[in-house]
Amino acid sequence: MGGVGKTQIALEYVYRYHIEYKVIWWVGADTNETLLQSANEFIKRDAPKKRKNTSEDIASLFRHWFENNPNWMIIYDNVDDFELIVPYLPKKMNGNIIFTTRLSNVSDIYGEMVDVDSLNKNTAIEFLEKRTKIQDKENAGLLADRLGYLPLALEQAGAYIRETPNTDYVRYLSLLQNHDLDVLKQNEKITDYEQTIITTWVISANKIKERSALQLLYLCSYFAPDDIELYFFTNAAEYLCHPLKEEITNELKRDNILRELTKYSLVKYENEKLHVHRLLQEATRSQQNNNGLDMALRIIWEALPTAERDDLYYYANHNQEDFIRYLSHAEFIAGFAMNTPQKTERRLENIANIYQIIATRLPCAKRL
Repeated sequence: MGGVGKTQIALEYVYRYHIEYKVIWWVGADTNETLLQSANEFIKRDAPKKRKNTSEDIASLFRHWFENNPNWMIIYDNVDDFELIVPYLPKKMNGNIIFTTRLSNVSDIYGEMVDVDSLNKNTAIEFLEKRTKIQDKENAGLLADRLGYLPLALEQAGAYIRETPNTDYVRYLSLLQNHDLDVLKQNEKITDYEQTIITTWVISANKIKERSALQLLYLCSYFAPDDIELYFFTNAAEYLCHPLKEEITNELKRDNILRELTKYSLVKYENEKLHVHRLLQEATRSQQNNNGLDMALRIIWEALPTAERDDLYYYANHNQEDFIRYLSHAEFIAGFAMNTPQKTERRLENIANIYQIIATRLPCAKRL
């Protein structure tokens, strides 16, 4: 996903192993314009005074140089469309290539895919302490957890703390509490990165063309980040908005929705469950002013068994893992709803119903 550190990993590889290559060239591969510029800069190194070339000439000259010379490395950074880079790819492999991309459905013909995930807690704490020069593992851990261990968000937080007087982990956590993700938008003048984590995700979200896929992403932003059951939405399809209402229960159209959401790594989908990074959820919610909250309450209410619909005790005691997982989402949604300014009668009723189930004294619900 955006902000997870793909470019930095490729750059680190270059620093560690540059001595093994005669030529290393970095190609901005996100658009036709950046591809052309990177290729043109390369061919000008050998023939700066040659006549102006067409874009086809530039791509051909770039490709042919690498086909006829050995021991090189090309990094195609931020590939959003592999068809764009085909004219620039050497057909004869006399060297090595690294692609960085948010795309999750890349063909094997381009090489082995290595998935990049967020940092683990210990690494995130170590990074923050080095970046800020403040040794405080407990509060660094709290901040790392709040930011979902996402490298770019950690870098933005670390830079803010380091550059802002009288700011430590506790104060930054307080800023997040009071100003939400607006804090992360302040880093454009602090870090060397051109894009903040928010703008990185906006670019990805804008590539989603299916309205139903965006609707599902919006709804997922109100659930706990992990293990969001696809069943929640198919089970409550009648309460969803058009066109998601019709498409979520159609197997082929549902597959199309999932392809759209996972294509740019905004969402992970495994074993009938969706996973969305918590900061992406916050960014998504901030764009819709809690318009999907009441629908999320209804969806989770429909998923939870009640005395009227099912034998609650039998269900809970024979499907304890599912029941507890459902309750974690119910707890998250209801708690979020309680902390929002608007509280309609229907919303309060739904919240009360959910908490009534959570409070049911069942062996599997004791932890709550």
